[in-house]
Parts: sequence; structure tokens; C-alpha cells
Amino acid sequence: LFGTREWHSRAALSIEVRANSQQRSLEAKVGERDRKKNKQSSRKNKSQHTMAFLFKTVACLALLSVAACEYGGEEEHHGVGYSYAKFSGPVSGPAHEIHVEDKHGHGHQIDYVAKPDYVFEYGVEDPKSKVSQSRKEHRHEDELHGEYSLHQPDGKLRTVKYSSNKHTGFHAEVLIDGKPLHEEELAKLAHEAATQSAHGAQLQHHQQHQYHHHQHQDEHQAYGGAEQQTYGGESSYGAGGEGGEEATHDEYYH
Repeated sequence: LFGTREWHSRAALSIEVRANSQQRSLEAKVGERDRKKNKQSSRKNKSQHTMAFLFKTVACLALLSVAACEYGGEEEHHGVGYSYAKFSGPVSGPAHEIHVEDKHGHGHQIDYVAKPDYVFEYGVEDPKSKVSQSRKEHRHEDELHGEYSLHQPDGKLRTVKYSSNKHTGFHAEVLIDGKPLHEEELAKLAHEAATQSAHGAQLQHHQQHQYHHHQHQDEHQAYGGAEQQTYGGESSYGAGGEGGEEATHDEYYH
């Protein structure tokens, strides 16, 4: 009996030790699983915080960019002068297909003929540089009408109105401060322009003549100096008859 009891006691102790070992192993596995879960949760929270920080940073940069654009736009607006330019269209018309009969029996030929139909207008007003001019034009097929204006150096406003068609040709009318110029005044302006052009050509020719004259004179003086250096032994060179000849040359070149 004593041996049987001792054996049962040892068996119970062994079973208890195994149970405790299994429990500790199970607790270790559970702890390891909890640690992994905590680590994953920590990484997830960290990633969420990083994304939130990046989103806030991008939003702040976008707001700063918008504010900078608005501020720069205000500065640009304050720096604008009085100059302006405007344009109105359209400037292109539809393309019409023209069928031409082919007498040789090779089908038909397509020719695209432009039919101009446009309207444009622009103007410049800049008090700072005293530039003031404008122009507008309208064309429908062969009919052309337009005008342009500008300020002359004397301060008067010159306006030119023109028109053109295939029947009457080109016609233009010049207005100074709203008053038309007569043919005599136009002829006078044309004569003044031609006179100024001729005077400019004459002045240019005179300047070229003076340039060539001075160049020839410099060459003559250089040539005379070389002769004097070559014939330096003759002290009477340039005097007497030869001196008269040299004076004649000087008078000719001067």
C-alpha cells in the first residue's frame, strides 16, 4: 500500500508539473500575441498621425499660395497704367467648296476659295508716353471699310477713312481734327515730304563728298611727307618752281 500511494503521489506531482508547464507556455503565447497586436496598433496609430500631419502641412501651403497670389495680384493691379488694347472678332469665315466641271472626264476638282468676313478694332491710349492711336476695319468678301487715327507731332488728330471694292477701287479721306483736307493741302503735304526727302539725300551726298575729300587730303599729305623724307638731302625741295607746283596742288585740294 505504501508503495502504491507513493507512486500515485509521484504521478499526481508529475501531472501537476506538466499542467503548470503547459499553462506557462500558453500564457507566454498569449502574451506574445498581445505584444504583436499592441505593436501593430502602435504602428497603425503612428501612420495615422503621420498622414494627418502631412494633410495639415499641405493645407497650410495651399492657403499660403492662395494668399500670395491675391497679394501679388493686388500689386500688379496697382502698377497698371492707362494703356489699353481691345480686339473683337471673328477673323475667319467658312470655307466654301467650289465644284469645277472637268471637261476631260476625270471627275471634279475642289478649290477652296477664301471668303473674307471679319471685323477687328484696337486702340492705344498712354498719356505717359503720349501715344494715342486706334484702328478698326470691317470686310465682307470684296467690300472693305476702315479707318485709323493718330496724333501728329503738332498735337492735331489725323484720321484716315478708307474703303475699297472691286468696282470703284480704293478711296481714302484724310481728316485733321475732324475737318477734311482738300487736294491742294494734300499736294502741299506731299511736296513738303518730297522736299525733305531730297534735302536729306543732298545732305548725305555732301557729307560723303567731305569724307572723301578729307581722306584724299590726308593721303596727299602722307605722300608729300614720304617724298621729303626720301629726298631729305636736297634742302631746296619744295621751293622755287617745285614750291609753286606744290602750292598749286594745295590750292586744288583745299
